[in-house]
Amino acid sequence: MKDWFLLNVVLFVIFPFTILRLNSSVVFYNLNSLNKIECIKLHTEISASRLHRCLPTDFVVKVCNEGAITSIQNYIDVGLANQFEKIFNSSLEYSNINPNLYRFQLGEIKTDQCVTLHFRAKVLCNAVIPGQTLCYFAQAYPDTTCREYNARWSGADIKVSGTCIGSTVEFHVTNKGKGNMANAGNYSIIKNDKFYLNSTYQLLAGESKIINVPSDGATWIVEATQEINHPDQSILSKTIEACSTNSDFSIGYAMMYPLPEQGFAHDEECQEVKDTYDPNSISGLPTGYGPANLVSPLTELEYTIRFQNITNAKVSELKIEDILSPALDVQSIYAVLSSHDVEMHVDSNQHLIFNFKNIQLDVSSINESISRGFISFKIKQKTGNFTRTLIKNEAKIYFDQQPVITTKPIYHEVGRVLGVNAPSDSDKPEKSLYDPEQDKYSTIFQIETKAYDQSTWTITDFLGQKICSGIVFGKTIKLPSSYNFRGLYFLEIPTGKKGKVYKKLFLN
Repeated sequence: MKDWFLLNVVLFVIFPFTILRLNSSVVFYNLNSLNKIECIKLHTEISASRLHRCLPTDFVVKVCNEGAITSIQNYIDVGLANQFEKIFNSSLEYSNINPNLYRFQLGEIKTDQCVTLHFRAKVLCNAVIPGQTLCYFAQAYPDTTCREYNARWSGADIKVSGTCIGSTVEFHVTNKGKGNMANAGNYSIIKNDKFYLNSTYQLLAGESKIINVPSDGATWIVEATQEINHPDQSILSKTIEACSTNSDFSIGYAMMYPLPEQGFAHDEECQEVKDTYDPNSISGLPTGYGPANLVSPLTELEYTIRFQNITNAKVSELKIEDILSPALDVQSIYAVLSSHDVEMHVDSNQHLIFNFKNIQLDVSSINESISRGFISFKIKQKTGNFTRTLIKNEAKIYFDQQPVITTKPIYHEVGRVLGVNAPSDSDKPEKSLYDPEQDKYSTIFQIETKAYDQSTWTITDFLGQKICSGIVFGKTIKLPSSYNFRGLYFLEIPTGKKGKVYKKLFLN
Protein backbone atom coordinates (compact mmCIF):
# COMPACT_ATOMS: atom_id res chain seq x y z
CA MET A 1 0.00 0.00 0.00
CA LYS A 2 1.34 3.41 -0.93
CA ASP A 3 0.59 5.35 2.28
CA TRP A 4 0.86 8.87 0.91
CA PHE A 5 -1.82 8.29 -1.70
CA LEU A 6 -4.07 6.23 0.53
CA LEU A 7 -4.27 9.10 2.98
CA ASN A 8 -5.26 11.60 0.31
CA VAL A 9 -7.98 9.37 -1.11
CA VAL A 10 -9.40 8.75 2.35
CA LEU A 11 -9.65 12.51 2.70
CA PHE A 12 -11.62 12.66 -0.54
CA VAL A 13 -14.19 10.27 0.81
CA ILE A 14 -14.57 11.98 4.17
CA PHE A 15 -14.31 15.56 2.88
CA PRO A 16 -15.75 15.69 -0.68
CA PHE A 17 -14.32 19.14 -1.39
CA THR A 18 -10.72 18.14 -0.71
CA ILE A 19 -8.73 18.25 -3.95
CA LEU A 20 -5.34 16.80 -4.75
CA ARG A 21 -3.36 18.79 -7.26
CA LEU A 22 -0.95 16.68 -9.30
CA ASN A 23 1.71 19.00 -10.69
CA SER A 24 3.86 17.91 -13.62
CA SER A 25 7.12 19.06 -12.00
CA VAL A 26 7.18 18.86 -8.19
CA VAL A 27 4.43 17.74 -5.83
CA PHE A 28 4.35 18.17 -2.06
CA TYR A 29 2.20 16.03 0.25
CA ASN A 30 1.50 17.01 3.83
CA LEU A 31 1.95 13.78 5.75
CA ASN A 32 3.46 15.05 8.97
CA SER A 33 0.94 13.08 10.97
CA LEU A 34 2.24 9.74 9.72
CA ASN A 35 4.91 7.82 11.59
CA LYS A 36 7.87 7.35 9.24
CA ILE A 37 10.89 5.14 9.48
CA GLU A 38 14.15 7.13 9.67
CA CYS A 39 15.43 6.35 6.18
CA ILE A 40 15.23 7.34 2.51
CA LYS A 41 12.41 5.65 0.59
CA LEU A 42 12.19 6.56 -3.09
CA HIS A 43 8.92 5.47 -4.69
CA THR A 44 9.21 5.33 -8.50
CA GLU A 45 6.51 5.10 -11.18
CA ILE A 46 6.66 5.31 -15.00
CA SER A 47 3.87 5.60 -17.56
CA ALA A 48 3.47 6.61 -21.19
CA SER A 49 1.00 7.54 -23.88
CA ARG A 50 0.21 5.05 -26.64
CA LEU A 51 2.97 3.36 -28.65
CA HIS A 52 2.66 3.99 -32.37
CA ARG A 53 5.20 3.21 -35.06
CA CYS A 54 6.99 6.30 -36.42
CA LEU A 55 5.24 8.65 -33.96
CA PRO A 56 6.56 10.02 -30.64
CA THR A 57 5.41 8.66 -27.30
CA ASP A 58 5.13 10.88 -24.21
CA PHE A 59 6.74 9.44 -21.07
CA VAL A 60 6.24 10.53 -17.46
CA VAL A 61 8.40 9.36 -14.54
CA LYS A 62 7.72 10.35 -10.92
CA VAL A 63 10.05 9.80 -7.96
CA CYS A 64 8.74 10.56 -4.44
CA ASN A 65 10.69 10.41 -1.19
CA GLU A 66 8.30 8.69 1.20
CA GLY A 67 10.92 8.21 3.91
CA ALA A 68 11.60 10.54 6.84
CA ILE A 69 15.08 11.71 5.75
CA THR A 70 15.97 14.18 3.00
CA SER A 71 17.82 12.42 0.19
CA ILE A 72 20.75 14.52 -1.02
CA GLN A 73 22.19 12.85 -4.11
CA ASN A 74 19.51 11.19 -6.20
CA TYR A 75 19.41 9.96 -9.76
CA ILE A 76 17.22 7.73 -11.87
CA ASP A 77 18.01 5.35 -14.71
CA VAL A 78 15.40 4.97 -17.43
CA GLY A 79 15.61 2.09 -19.88
CA LEU A 80 13.64 1.72 -23.13
CA ALA A 81 13.28 -1.27 -25.43
CA ASN A 82 15.78 -1.40 -28.29
CA GLN A 83 13.02 -0.54 -30.78
CA PHE A 84 12.92 3.09 -29.58
CA GLU A 85 14.93 5.92 -31.10
CA LYS A 86 16.92 8.22 -28.80
CA ILE A 87 14.84 10.29 -26.39
CA PHE A 88 14.19 14.00 -26.94
CA ASN A 89 12.30 16.94 -25.39
CA SER A 90 13.47 15.90 -21.93
CA SER A 91 12.54 18.16 -19.01
CA LEU A 92 15.84 17.24 -17.28
CA GLU A 93 19.42 16.85 -18.48
CA TYR A 94 20.62 13.29 -18.94
CA SER A 95 23.61 11.18 -19.89
CA ASN A 96 23.72 7.94 -21.88
CA ILE A 97 24.83 4.93 -19.84
CA ASN A 98 24.51 2.74 -22.91
CA PRO A 99 22.12 2.67 -25.90
CA ASN A 100 18.52 3.07 -24.64
CA LEU A 101 19.61 3.51 -20.99
CA TYR A 102 19.55 7.09 -19.70
CA ARG A 103 20.58 8.60 -16.36
CA PHE A 104 18.92 11.73 -14.94
CA GLN A 105 20.29 13.62 -11.93
CA LEU A 106 17.42 14.57 -9.59
CA GLY A 107 19.26 16.61 -6.97
CA GLU A 108 17.92 16.83 -3.42
CA ILE A 109 14.51 15.35 -2.62
CA LYS A 110 13.02 16.22 0.74
CA THR A 111 10.67 13.95 2.62
CA ASP A 112 7.16 13.96 1.06
CA GLN A 113 8.53 15.68 -2.05
CA CYS A 114 8.23 14.34 -5.60
CA VAL A 115 10.17 15.09 -8.77
CA THR A 116 8.56 14.47 -12.15
CA LEU A 117 10.38 13.87 -15.42
CA HIS A 118 8.90 14.25 -18.92
CA PHE A 119 10.47 13.17 -22.21
CA ARG A 120 9.57 11.74 -25.60
CA ALA A 121 10.82 8.85 -27.67
CA LYS A 122 9.76 7.50 -31.04
CA VAL A 123 9.16 3.85 -31.91
CA LEU A 124 11.23 2.88 -34.96
CA CYS A 125 9.12 2.54 -38.08
CA ASN A 126 10.28 -0.87 -39.28
CA ALA A 127 11.56 -2.52 -36.10
CA VAL A 128 8.21 -3.86 -34.82
CA ILE A 129 4.89 -5.13 -36.09
CA PRO A 130 1.46 -3.96 -34.88
CA GLY A 131 0.51 -5.83 -31.73
CA GLN A 132 4.10 -6.43 -30.61
CA THR A 133 4.83 -5.57 -26.98
CA LEU A 134 7.56 -3.13 -25.91
CA CYS A 135 8.63 -2.41 -22.32
CA TYR A 136 10.34 0.43 -20.46
CA PHE A 137 11.45 0.89 -16.84
CA ALA A 138 12.66 3.42 -14.28
CA GLN A 139 15.02 2.70 -11.36
CA ALA A 140 15.74 5.37 -8.71
CA TYR A 141 18.84 5.57 -6.52
CA PRO A 142 19.62 5.33 -3.65
CA ASP A 143 17.50 2.19 -3.53
CA THR A 144 16.82 1.70 0.17
CA THR A 145 13.89 -0.39 1.29
CA CYS A 146 12.93 1.07 4.71
CA ARG A 147 11.37 -2.16 5.86
CA GLU A 148 11.72 -4.72 8.60
CA TYR A 149 12.62 -8.31 7.77
CA ASN A 150 11.03 -11.49 9.05
CA ALA A 151 13.46 -13.27 11.35
CA ARG A 152 12.46 -16.56 9.70
CA TRP A 153 13.59 -15.45 6.25
CA SER A 154 16.49 -17.58 5.06
CA GLY A 155 18.10 -14.73 3.10
CA ALA A 156 17.39 -16.38 -0.25
CA ASP A 157 16.36 -13.81 -2.88
CA ILE A 158 14.97 -15.27 -6.11
CA LYS A 159 15.19 -13.44 -9.42
CA VAL A 160 13.85 -14.56 -12.81
CA SER A 161 15.36 -13.56 -16.16
CA GLY A 162 15.14 -14.73 -19.74
CA THR A 163 16.67 -14.13 -23.14
CA CYS A 164 16.35 -15.23 -26.75
CA ILE A 165 19.43 -17.15 -27.90
CA GLY A 166 19.27 -18.45 -31.46
CA SER A 167 17.02 -21.51 -31.49
CA THR A 168 16.36 -21.37 -27.74
CA VAL A 169 14.58 -19.24 -25.19
CA GLU A 170 16.64 -19.52 -22.01
CA PHE A 171 15.13 -18.72 -18.61
CA HIS A 172 17.17 -18.39 -15.42
CA VAL A 173 15.69 -18.78 -11.94
CA THR A 174 18.52 -17.54 -9.69
CA ASN A 175 19.05 -17.22 -5.96
CA LYS A 176 20.84 -13.86 -5.67
CA GLY A 177 20.50 -13.73 -1.89
CA LYS A 178 23.05 -14.51 0.80
CA GLY A 179 21.23 -17.57 2.12
CA ASN A 180 20.19 -20.97 0.80
CA MET A 181 16.51 -21.62 0.12
CA ALA A 182 14.98 -23.23 3.18
CA ASN A 183 11.97 -24.51 1.24
CA ALA A 184 11.28 -25.67 -2.30
CA GLY A 185 9.60 -23.18 -4.60
CA ASN A 186 7.28 -23.72 -7.56
CA TYR A 187 7.63 -22.55 -11.12
CA SER A 188 5.46 -22.79 -14.24
CA ILE A 189 6.13 -22.32 -17.93
CA ILE A 190 3.26 -21.06 -20.08
CA LYS A 191 3.29 -21.16 -23.88
CA ASN A 192 0.95 -18.49 -25.25
CA ASP A 193 -2.12 -19.30 -23.10
CA LYS A 194 -1.50 -23.00 -22.33
CA PHE A 195 0.46 -24.81 -19.64
CA TYR A 196 3.81 -26.16 -20.85
CA LEU A 197 5.59 -27.22 -17.65
CA ASN A 198 5.08 -27.27 -13.88
CA SER A 199 7.89 -28.14 -11.48
CA THR A 200 9.69 -27.23 -8.25
CA TYR A 201 13.12 -25.82 -7.47
CA GLN A 202 15.36 -25.26 -4.44
CA LEU A 203 18.58 -23.29 -4.82
CA LEU A 204 21.72 -22.61 -2.82
CA ALA A 205 22.97 -19.03 -2.55
CA GLY A 206 24.27 -17.97 -5.97
CA GLU A 207 22.84 -21.03 -7.72
CA SER A 208 20.67 -20.89 -10.86
CA LYS A 209 18.20 -23.21 -12.51
CA ILE A 210 18.26 -22.91 -16.32
CA ILE A 211 15.12 -23.77 -18.29
CA ASN A 212 15.32 -23.98 -22.09
CA VAL A 213 12.34 -23.91 -24.43
CA PRO A 214 12.31 -23.67 -28.26
CA SER A 215 12.34 -20.27 -29.98
CA ASP A 216 9.35 -21.24 -32.10
CA GLY A 217 7.68 -17.82 -32.12
CA ALA A 218 5.41 -18.55 -29.16
CA THR A 219 5.12 -16.09 -26.29
CA TRP A 220 6.86 -17.84 -23.37
CA ILE A 221 6.12 -16.89 -19.78
CA VAL A 222 7.85 -18.24 -16.67
CA GLU A 223 6.38 -17.69 -13.21
CA ALA A 224 8.09 -18.61 -9.95
CA THR A 225 7.28 -18.27 -6.27
CA GLN A 226 9.57 -16.26 -4.01
CA GLU A 227 11.26 -17.77 -0.93
CA ILE A 228 8.91 -18.10 2.05
CA ASN A 229 9.14 -15.13 4.50
CA HIS A 230 10.88 -12.96 1.88
CA PRO A 231 9.92 -9.26 2.31
CA ASP A 232 8.39 -9.22 -1.20
CA GLN A 233 5.93 -12.04 -1.71
CA SER A 234 4.81 -11.15 -5.23
CA ILE A 235 5.00 -13.77 -7.98
CA LEU A 236 8.18 -13.52 -10.05
CA SER A 237 7.81 -13.68 -13.81
CA LYS A 238 9.52 -13.07 -17.13
CA THR A 239 7.94 -12.93 -20.59
CA ILE A 240 9.75 -13.46 -23.90
CA GLU A 241 7.88 -12.44 -27.06
CA ALA A 242 9.03 -12.38 -30.70
CA CYS A 243 11.76 -15.03 -30.33
CA SER A 244 11.65 -16.95 -33.58
CA THR A 245 14.08 -18.41 -36.09
CA ASN A 246 11.88 -17.39 -39.04
CA SER A 247 10.59 -13.93 -37.91
CA ASP A 248 7.08 -15.37 -37.43
CA PHE A 249 5.75 -15.05 -33.89
CA SER A 250 2.55 -14.81 -31.85
CA ILE A 251 1.23 -11.57 -30.35
CA GLY A 252 -1.47 -10.69 -27.85
CA TYR A 253 -0.26 -12.84 -24.92
CA ALA A 254 2.53 -10.81 -23.34
CA MET A 255 0.29 -8.58 -21.20
CA MET A 256 -2.07 -11.25 -19.81
CA TYR A 257 -0.33 -11.29 -16.42
CA PRO A 258 0.77 -8.56 -13.99
CA LEU A 259 4.37 -7.43 -14.22
CA PRO A 260 6.39 -8.52 -11.17
CA GLU A 261 7.26 -6.09 -8.40
CA GLN A 262 11.01 -5.46 -8.41
CA GLY A 263 11.27 -3.10 -5.46
CA PHE A 264 9.85 0.18 -4.28
CA ALA A 265 12.34 2.25 -6.30
CA HIS A 266 11.74 0.32 -9.54
CA ASP A 267 8.80 0.35 -11.93
CA GLU A 268 8.25 -1.24 -15.33
CA GLU A 269 5.45 -0.92 -17.85
CA CYS A 270 4.74 -2.58 -21.20
CA GLN A 271 2.38 -1.78 -24.06
CA GLU A 272 1.38 -3.20 -27.40
CA VAL A 273 2.37 -1.11 -30.42
CA LYS A 274 -0.62 0.08 -32.44
CA ASP A 275 -0.87 1.52 -35.95
CA THR A 276 -4.50 2.57 -35.51
CA TYR A 277 -6.17 3.74 -32.34
CA ASP A 278 -9.16 5.46 -30.82
CA PRO A 279 -8.00 8.99 -29.90
CA ASN A 280 -10.16 8.97 -26.73
CA SER A 281 -9.99 5.64 -24.96
CA ILE A 282 -9.32 3.74 -21.75
CA SER A 283 -7.09 0.68 -21.37
CA GLY A 284 -6.36 -1.63 -18.47
CA LEU A 285 -3.36 -3.75 -17.50
CA PRO A 286 -2.90 -6.60 -17.18
CA THR A 287 -5.16 -7.42 -20.10
CA GLY A 288 -6.23 -10.65 -18.36
CA TYR A 289 -6.28 -14.28 -19.34
CA GLY A 290 -8.50 -15.73 -22.05
CA PRO A 291 -11.54 -14.23 -23.81
CA ALA A 292 -13.08 -13.22 -20.45
CA ASN A 293 -9.92 -11.24 -19.49
CA LEU A 294 -9.58 -13.17 -16.24
CA VAL A 295 -7.59 -11.78 -13.32
CA SER A 296 -7.09 -13.23 -9.85
CA PRO A 297 -8.83 -11.54 -6.86
CA LEU A 298 -5.48 -10.16 -5.66
CA THR A 299 -4.48 -8.59 -8.98
CA GLU A 300 -4.43 -4.80 -8.97
CA LEU A 301 -5.25 -2.99 -12.20
CA GLU A 302 -3.57 -0.08 -13.94
CA TYR A 303 -5.85 2.11 -16.04
CA THR A 304 -4.74 4.67 -18.61
CA ILE A 305 -7.16 7.19 -20.08
CA ARG A 306 -5.92 8.79 -23.29
CA PHE A 307 -7.44 11.85 -24.92
CA GLN A 308 -6.89 13.95 -28.03
CA ASN A 309 -8.42 17.17 -29.30
CA ILE A 310 -9.99 16.25 -32.64
CA THR A 311 -12.37 19.23 -32.59
CA ASN A 312 -11.98 22.40 -34.65
CA ALA A 313 -10.80 24.69 -31.84
CA LYS A 314 -8.17 24.76 -29.11
CA VAL A 315 -9.37 23.23 -25.82
CA SER A 316 -8.80 25.23 -22.62
CA GLU A 317 -10.58 23.07 -20.02
CA LEU A 318 -10.73 19.28 -19.94
CA LYS A 319 -12.59 17.08 -17.47
CA ILE A 320 -12.55 13.29 -17.21
CA GLU A 321 -15.09 11.33 -15.20
CA ASP A 322 -13.99 7.76 -14.58
CA ILE A 323 -16.91 5.51 -13.67
CA LEU A 324 -15.19 2.94 -11.48
CA SER A 325 -16.59 -0.53 -10.95
CA PRO A 326 -18.03 -1.25 -7.46
CA ALA A 327 -15.57 -4.16 -7.38
CA LEU A 328 -12.65 -1.71 -7.12
CA ASP A 329 -11.44 -0.07 -3.91
CA VAL A 330 -11.46 3.68 -4.53
CA GLN A 331 -9.42 4.25 -1.36
CA SER A 332 -6.51 2.24 -2.76
CA ILE A 333 -5.73 4.46 -5.78
CA TYR A 334 -2.06 5.32 -6.16
CA ALA A 335 0.64 6.00 -8.76
CA VAL A 336 -1.28 8.76 -10.52
CA LEU A 337 0.74 10.04 -13.49
CA SER A 338 -0.44 12.58 -16.05
CA SER A 339 0.84 14.36 -19.12
CA HIS A 340 -0.49 17.72 -17.82
CA ASP A 341 -1.20 19.35 -14.46
CA VAL A 342 -4.41 17.95 -13.05
CA GLU A 343 -6.66 18.14 -9.98
CA MET A 344 -8.38 14.97 -8.80
CA HIS A 345 -11.25 14.19 -6.43
CA VAL A 346 -13.89 11.53 -5.85
CA ASP A 347 -17.52 12.68 -6.15
CA SER A 348 -20.56 11.50 -4.19
CA ASN A 349 -21.17 8.70 -6.71
CA GLN A 350 -17.65 7.35 -6.14
CA HIS A 351 -16.68 8.49 -9.62
CA LEU A 352 -13.11 9.62 -10.12
CA ILE A 353 -12.93 13.20 -11.43
CA PHE A 354 -9.85 14.65 -13.15
CA ASN A 355 -9.85 18.37 -13.95
CA PHE A 356 -7.24 19.72 -16.38
CA LYS A 357 -7.50 23.49 -16.06
CA ASN A 358 -5.98 25.72 -18.72
CA ILE A 359 -4.66 22.65 -20.55
CA GLN A 360 -4.55 24.44 -23.93
CA LEU A 361 -4.78 21.38 -26.19
CA ASP A 362 -4.18 22.33 -29.80
CA VAL A 363 -6.24 20.90 -32.65
CA SER A 364 -4.83 17.58 -33.87
CA SER A 365 -4.92 18.62 -37.54
CA ILE A 366 -2.76 21.67 -36.72
CA ASN A 367 -0.28 20.30 -34.18
CA GLU A 368 -0.68 16.60 -33.44
CA SER A 369 2.11 16.47 -30.87
CA ILE A 370 0.41 18.90 -28.45
CA SER A 371 -3.16 17.84 -29.15
CA ARG A 372 -3.09 14.78 -26.89
CA GLY A 373 -2.49 13.66 -23.34
CA PHE A 374 -3.16 10.91 -20.82
CA ILE A 375 -3.60 10.07 -17.17
CA SER A 376 -2.89 6.73 -15.53
CA PHE A 377 -3.40 5.27 -12.07
CA LYS A 378 -3.28 1.97 -10.23
CA ILE A 379 -6.06 0.58 -8.08
CA LYS A 380 -6.70 -2.55 -6.02
CA GLN A 381 -9.76 -4.75 -6.04
CA LYS A 382 -12.08 -4.82 -3.07
CA THR A 383 -11.39 -7.58 -0.59
CA GLY A 384 -13.61 -10.59 -1.11
CA ASN A 385 -14.30 -10.33 -4.85
CA PHE A 386 -15.59 -13.75 -5.84
CA THR A 387 -15.24 -15.75 -9.04
CA ARG A 388 -17.24 -14.29 -11.93
CA THR A 389 -17.17 -10.76 -10.49
CA LEU A 390 -17.24 -8.41 -13.48
CA ILE A 391 -14.95 -5.36 -13.35
CA LYS A 392 -16.06 -2.74 -15.85
CA ASN A 393 -14.47 0.66 -16.40
CA GLU A 394 -15.29 3.48 -18.77
CA ALA A 395 -14.63 7.20 -18.82
CA LYS A 396 -16.50 10.30 -19.94
CA ILE A 397 -14.31 13.03 -21.46
CA TYR A 398 -15.46 16.66 -21.62
CA PHE A 399 -13.60 19.07 -23.94
CA ASP A 400 -14.69 22.60 -22.97
CA GLN A 401 -18.38 22.84 -23.87
CA GLN A 402 -18.25 20.12 -26.52
CA PRO A 403 -20.60 17.09 -26.27
CA VAL A 404 -19.27 14.45 -23.89
CA ILE A 405 -17.22 11.60 -25.37
CA THR A 406 -17.73 8.23 -23.65
CA THR A 407 -14.94 5.72 -24.08
CA LYS A 408 -15.59 2.17 -25.10
CA PRO A 409 -15.79 0.22 -21.81
CA ILE A 410 -13.19 -2.37 -20.89
CA TYR A 411 -13.86 -5.49 -18.84
CA HIS A 412 -12.04 -7.87 -16.55
CA GLU A 413 -13.52 -10.86 -14.79
CA VAL A 414 -12.32 -12.33 -11.51
CA GLY A 415 -11.34 -15.97 -11.86
CA ARG A 416 -8.60 -18.54 -11.57
CA VAL A 417 -5.92 -18.13 -14.21
CA LEU A 418 -3.14 -20.37 -15.42
CA GLY A 419 0.11 -19.86 -13.59
CA VAL A 420 2.23 -20.89 -10.64
CA ASN A 421 -0.71 -20.46 -8.25
CA ALA A 422 -3.08 -22.50 -10.42
CA PRO A 423 -2.47 -26.23 -10.93
CA SER A 424 -1.98 -27.88 -14.27
CA ASP A 425 -4.51 -30.28 -15.75
CA SER A 426 -2.62 -33.25 -14.32
CA ASP A 427 -2.66 -31.84 -10.78
CA LYS A 428 -6.34 -31.00 -10.35
CA PRO A 429 -9.70 -31.84 -11.89
CA GLU A 430 -10.27 -30.04 -15.18
CA LYS A 431 -13.09 -27.87 -13.85
CA SER A 432 -10.78 -26.17 -11.35
CA LEU A 433 -8.94 -24.50 -14.23
CA TYR A 434 -10.11 -21.91 -16.71
CA ASP A 435 -11.14 -23.67 -19.90
CA PRO A 436 -11.46 -21.09 -22.71
CA GLU A 437 -14.04 -23.12 -24.62
CA GLN A 438 -16.07 -24.12 -21.55
CA ASP A 439 -16.16 -20.73 -19.81
CA LYS A 440 -16.21 -18.49 -22.86
CA TYR A 441 -19.97 -18.02 -22.89
CA SER A 442 -22.43 -16.97 -20.19
CA THR A 443 -25.67 -17.05 -22.25
CA ILE A 444 -26.61 -19.48 -25.00
CA PHE A 445 -29.97 -19.38 -26.83
CA GLN A 446 -31.62 -20.68 -30.00
CA ILE A 447 -33.28 -18.83 -32.88
CA GLU A 448 -36.10 -20.28 -34.96
CA THR A 449 -34.24 -21.36 -38.10
CA LYS A 450 -30.87 -22.40 -39.45
CA ALA A 451 -31.22 -19.92 -42.30
CA TYR A 452 -28.75 -17.58 -40.59
CA ASP A 453 -26.04 -20.21 -39.99
CA GLN A 454 -22.55 -18.61 -40.14
CA SER A 455 -24.07 -15.11 -40.33
CA THR A 456 -22.66 -12.33 -38.15
CA TRP A 457 -24.94 -11.24 -35.30
CA THR A 458 -24.70 -7.99 -33.37
CA ILE A 459 -26.16 -7.03 -29.98
CA THR A 460 -27.04 -3.34 -29.45
CA ASP A 461 -28.56 -1.56 -26.48
CA PHE A 462 -31.71 0.56 -26.56
CA LEU A 463 -29.62 3.59 -27.62
CA GLY A 464 -28.33 1.74 -30.66
CA GLN A 465 -24.79 1.35 -29.30
CA LYS A 466 -23.01 -1.86 -30.30
CA ILE A 467 -22.32 -4.15 -27.33
CA CYS A 468 -20.80 -7.25 -28.92
CA SER A 469 -20.97 -9.46 -32.00
CA GLY A 470 -20.30 -13.03 -33.09
CA ILE A 471 -21.19 -15.83 -35.50
CA VAL A 472 -24.42 -17.85 -35.60
CA PHE A 473 -23.74 -21.60 -35.33
CA GLY A 474 -26.71 -23.37 -36.84
CA LYS A 475 -29.53 -21.94 -34.73
CA THR A 476 -27.31 -21.15 -31.73
CA ILE A 477 -26.09 -17.76 -30.51
CA LYS A 478 -23.60 -17.60 -27.65
CA LEU A 479 -23.02 -14.39 -25.70
CA PRO A 480 -19.57 -13.89 -24.10
CA SER A 481 -19.21 -13.94 -20.32
CA SER A 482 -17.17 -10.71 -20.34
CA TYR A 483 -20.40 -8.71 -20.63
CA ASN A 484 -22.96 -8.24 -17.88
CA PHE A 485 -26.24 -8.47 -19.81
CA ARG A 486 -29.24 -7.08 -17.96
CA GLY A 487 -32.34 -5.46 -19.49
CA LEU A 488 -33.55 -4.80 -23.03
CA TYR A 489 -31.27 -5.42 -26.02
CA PHE A 490 -31.69 -5.85 -29.78
CA LEU A 491 -30.33 -8.70 -31.88
CA GLU A 492 -29.39 -7.76 -35.44
CA ILE A 493 -28.62 -10.28 -38.22
CA PRO A 494 -28.04 -9.33 -41.88
CA THR A 495 -30.23 -11.28 -44.31
CA GLY A 496 -27.81 -11.25 -47.25
CA LYS A 497 -30.15 -9.08 -49.32
CA LYS A 498 -28.93 -5.76 -47.94
CA GLY A 499 -31.56 -6.11 -45.28
CA LYS A 500 -31.44 -6.97 -41.58
CA VAL A 501 -33.49 -8.95 -39.10
CA TYR A 502 -34.12 -7.37 -35.70
CA LYS A 503 -35.31 -9.13 -32.54
CA LYS A 504 -35.87 -7.85 -29.01
CA LEU A 505 -34.03 -9.61 -26.21
CA PHE A 506 -34.79 -9.32 -22.49
CA LEU A 507 -31.68 -10.57 -20.69
CA ASN A 508 -30.91 -10.94 -17.00
